[in-house]
Amino acid sequence: MKRYPTISILTGTLNPSLLVFRQMLESVKMQRYPKKRMEHVVVDGGSTNGTGTLAKEYGCTEVSLPHL
Repeated sequence: MKRYPTISILTGTLNPSLLVFRQMLESVKMQRYPKKRMEHVVVDGGSTNGTGTLAKEYGCTEVSLPHL
């Protein structure tokens, strides 16, 4: 059995188009890589359009770093 390394996908964002953001999340979700060996971290700069909620719906870890 092939062993896969754990990978992290990092996405930085601030108020993206939710349509495009959802498409990106879907693309990551559809990758043919063992889901237990992959994490997706969304670093959000303080979005106010529901980006964090959408990221959580896709099982992403959300890190909020609002701009100063």
